Amino acid sequence: MTALKKINDCLNIKQLFRIMFYFVGILSFIWILIRIIPKPSRATYPCVQAAYPFAGAFLVSLASLLTSAYAYSRALIYYRKKNIVAAVGLLVFAVLTGTLVNHDNSESYAATYKTAVVERNNPMGEAKGIFPGRVVWYHNPNATNEKWSSQSPENYITNTNTNKDTVEKMVSASILRLTASSSIKGAWDSLFEYFNKEHGKGAVSYKEGEKIFIKCNFV
Repeated sequence: MTALKKINDCLNIKQLFRIMFYFVGILSFIWILIRIIPKPSRATYPCVQAAYPFAGAFLVSLASLLTSAYAYSRALIYYRKKNIVAAVGLLVFAVLTGTLVNHDNSESYAATYKTAVVERNNPMGEAKGIFPGRVVWYHNPNATNEKWSSQSPENYITNTNTNKDTVEKMVSASILRLTASSSIKGAWDSLFEYFNKEHGKGAVSYKEGEKIFIKCNFV
């Protein structure tokens, strides 16, 4: 009885994984469409690229299932017409395509990932910036209200929970570290000159009227 129970549990787990595979595949495909259709450039976003293997494996399985079903139906038609050779050929083709559906797809979509080899003290990618590869990290616990809780009447993102003066000092200190400048004006000038030079506009600084977009990653 114990062996039969283990076998039954294994079958249930495989069935659960199969259901999860289709569920995740459908969600991944929908996610890709939602992200890419409004803005095709999002195809390179990490969150979209992570969905490619799951959506791809799902589409392959779906195509295999439909192709196999069609081949079976055509094989039956040819069999009724006494065309045994065509019926057998289609039947074999249906079986082969059907194996793609029954195959463990976890290996197929996992294999599509390009596993990155991460080594200690060996940064990935091409270092860029005024000082190539320099990253500045600044922390000050006084920047936010440490007494805020989920029971507080106000939202945690409201201005009352952020110390503006502290945040401004953090930004200023970070810019100075990033550019190794002695003044805020010189630091910003360095950033804009580097950016414009890299984009073929020459080593010119910010001009009044130009628009600046700062992308913040909140975690």
